[in-house]
Amino acid sequence: METRTDTKAKTDDPLFREHWEIDLGVANRAKKTIQLYGDTLGQFEAFLRQMGMPLDVANITREHVTHYLESLQKAGRAEATVAARYRSLRRYFHWLEDIGEIKDSPMRKMQQPQISEKMAPCLSEDELRGLLRACAGSLWVDKRDKALIRLAVDSGLRRSELADLLVDDVDLSAGIVRVRRGKGGRERLSAFGRKAASDLAAYIRARRGLRDADLEWFFLGGRGGRLTASGVYQVVKNRGKQAGLKVFTHELRHTFAHMAKAAGASDEDVMTLGGWRDHDMMRRYGASQATARAKEAHRSFSPGDKV
Repeated sequence: METRTDTKAKTDDPLFREHWEIDLGVANRAKKTIQLYGDTLGQFEAFLRQMGMPLDVANITREHVTHYLESLQKAGRAEATVAARYRSLRRYFHWLEDIGEIKDSPMRKMQQPQISEKMAPCLSEDELRGLLRACAGSLWVDKRDKALIRLAVDSGLRRSELADLLVDDVDLSAGIVRVRRGKGGRERLSAFGRKAASDLAAYIRARRGLRDADLEWFFLGGRGGRLTASGVYQVVKNRGKQAGLKVFTHELRHTFAHMAKAAGASDEDVMTLGGWRDHDMMRRYGASQATARAKEAHRSFSPGDKV
């Protein structure tokens, strides 16, 4: 027999959002992922209420989900946003199946909304050189920024991964950096070259005399403490502005994928170093300059040049 407390809980949380977020935490999902899933479910619930649609999970149908996704499209939401909401709800309904609240997911035969192929921006070698020249200087922050940018483009690390690096994660002699807090909480190793090692060493020497030199975080903030992910974003943006460029951290990651592919690296190598698990995502990151790579390769076999 259901108690009054249980009834109140069901009324306040008809879609079991709190329960789902608890199980996501148990499954060791990243905090950002849990937040995305929770926000999606909250928006979906608000839509169902507004449209007078059922809130009992057993009575939610494919049509209800379709109407919600269409409402996002009509509101002008980006294709990637709509696709992310779709994936969140699909996982949610699979969870409801697993815990026995529904027999079949209403999204079982639904297709993900298509995302147009768009060229991911990359930097040219000249632009990269200009970005690094913008970090020239004798101040410790100049050495930090140069090391950070060189490492970002050389290893493909995300800005959150750069911010989360610890002193013990950087092995200069081996040219290896350990990512302890990658996407989804996965740990991996990535690599960097000789110039990055030299820039990192210069920063380490400059770092020794700082007030917070004993902190475990590798990259320190200009006002003390660690350099946050927002700080990494601002460093790249500001140095880009100094170089006359509009640059964001994700472009360094795109450039890493492009240059790795141009040098003949396999998809598996790029995914391992960059921490991708989705082949389609990695392909999009490296595809923006596919035409340039194909044009360069064409020089070696040009049929017209051989006759």
